[in-house]
Amino acid sequence: MIKLIASDMDGTLLNDRKELPGDFFEVFDELERRGIKFTVASGRSFDAVAHLFPEEYRPRLDFICDNGANVIHEGKQVSVTPLDHPTFEQLIRACEDIGGLRILVCAGRGTYHLTADAEFSAEIAKYYKNHIPCDDLLSVDDVIYKLAVCDMKGTQQHAKPAIDAIFGDPDFKLHPIRLIGYLILFLEKVMRRIFPKNERLGGAVMAICVLIICGGVPFAILFFAYRLNYFFGIAIESVICYFMLAAKSLKQAGMSVYKPLKNGDVDGARKSVSMIVGRDTESLDDIGITKAAVETVAENTSDGVIAPLIYMAIGGGVLGCVYKAINTMDSMVGYKNDRYINFGRFAAKLDDIANYIPSRISAYLMIFASKIMGCNSRNAYRIFKRDSRNHASPNSAQTESVVAGALEIQLAGDAYYFGKLYKKPFIGDGIKPIKYDNIADSIKLMYMTSVISAVLFVGLKVVVGVVYGI
Repeated sequence: MIKLIASDMDGTLLNDRKELPGDFFEVFDELERRGIKFTVASGRSFDAVAHLFPEEYRPRLDFICDNGANVIHEGKQVSVTPLDHPTFEQLIRACEDIGGLRILVCAGRGTYHLTADAEFSAEIAKYYKNHIPCDDLLSVDDVIYKLAVCDMKGTQQHAKPAIDAIFGDPDFKLHPIRLIGYLILFLEKVMRRIFPKNERLGGAVMAICVLIICGGVPFAILFFAYRLNYFFGIAIESVICYFMLAAKSLKQAGMSVYKPLKNGDVDGARKSVSMIVGRDTESLDDIGITKAAVETVAENTSDGVIAPLIYMAIGGGVLGCVYKAINTMDSMVGYKNDRYINFGRFAAKLDDIANYIPSRISAYLMIFASKIMGCNSRNAYRIFKRDSRNHASPNSAQTESVVAGALEIQLAGDAYYFGKLYKKPFIGDGIKPIKYDNIADSIKLMYMTSVISAVLFVGLKVVVGVVYGI
């Protein structure tokens, strides 16, 4: 039985004059009587499609706009997937370097474009109701949903290959972590339908299903790969393991905050840090922004690099995938808000268990790394022993305390989450004032710890293999 009909606008629902069919509302009313939901799905912005429908109909419709970045359900915004500012800036710079491109910035309050010729402005007006000319696209202060690029030389032939060459990154749609994320989203919906009155049970069943799938699929792939050819199996497992490590993305996240701060762009840094932390960032000054970025790098040195290395050393690509599935579940559903406090409880506890030993191993390895780098390793150890429990999570403060001690700075403290102030203890003594260079220092410490860990774990695996003939 049909429950939902989703339709594109241009070339589908609208005629050549950009008008709705004359009998649309009669058909819509009939669909509603039959319990069938009608959804507008468009690459256009919300204001560009909503005005086509009378005001009394809009709360009865769902709108999926800006290619899915903005979702409106019964008159309320229920989902927003903004474009982070570092990526936005990089895209703008790339388009400028390519040259000859007309760029539209689709955002919350309207669609922004550079002052253009009359012909182009008239074309924009056909599709975007609230279009705003501006002198500098990088100065747009709004929630950015997407960029639309017009290339008179042919977008597919000219602009797209050039942009693809610049943004060639392993973070593509079929990236294993993305696939795990899609799986979690799908199973969350399924389990909420199956267990509508028992969210904890639904979340637990979802987590177990994710672990079975994320362990079973790579096991099957590697089983057949090794059966086919030993060296082919090694190659496939190496690729899988590569995708499980997040050192590069962690560096990029940290540098996306560091660079604006270095250039005196506090607002840009604030936007960047808002993409990588869960706390409220609107009122953060340069010190608060720096602390948030350093804490992110410190915590994720364990979660994103060392812990995966540990699990891969023990169980190869299969166990590495299982760990990343646990970590991804925690980052997606392990929140203490109304939606996930019960549903995500099992996933959050599972992440605490999985990271308990790795986070402490990471801390000791980071202390050793700090000594090699010439940081204050004695203070790192002292602060680690004293402040490693100064966090609601049993694991987060392990590496945070080491970084605070090694760099002789003070981290943590009170923070706002969803408009509510949470009283949190400090980590470290603040021997030195916090400065933006601490972000780069934390990244260097992360890389040194990663190298030491890789050498150590590979060495141990070789020794075990030689001794036991594995």
